[in-house]
Amino acid sequence: MNIEPNITANPVTGGDSALAKKWYVLRAVSGKEKKVKQQIETEVNRLNLKAYISQVLIPMEKYIQVKNGKKVNKERSYFPGYVLIEAALVGELPHVLKSIPACSFSLAFGFSY
Repeated sequence: MNIEPNITANPVTGGDSALAKKWYVLRAVSGKEKKVKQQIETEVNRLNLKAYISQVLIPMEKYIQVKNGKKVNKERSYFPGYVLIEAALVGELPHVLKSIPACSFSLAFGFSY
C-alpha cells in the first residue's frame, strides 16, 4: 500500500501544494461506530492533524418504528461496522488510526471524487 502524499500544484494560490485526500473505509466493531468516530476526531484534534482529515462519516438512515401504538423516530447505520474517512494518509495519521480501540484499521478503497 502506497501511503506517499499525492501533492499537486494549485494554480489559484500561485503554485502552493495541497494534499489530495481520498475516501477510506475503516472496519470498526459493530455497534461502536459512533465511539470510533468520536475517538478519531479527538485524536486528530489533540495531535493537530486536522489538515489531513476532512470528514469522518457514519452513513445513517432515519426510520419510524411503531411501538405501543406510538411512532418513534430512530436511526440505524447503512453499513454496520464501517466508518468512512476522507483523508490524506501521511505522517503519523496511519499510526493514529491503528491505535484507535474498537477499530481494526483494515483500510479499503482509496477513491476520490
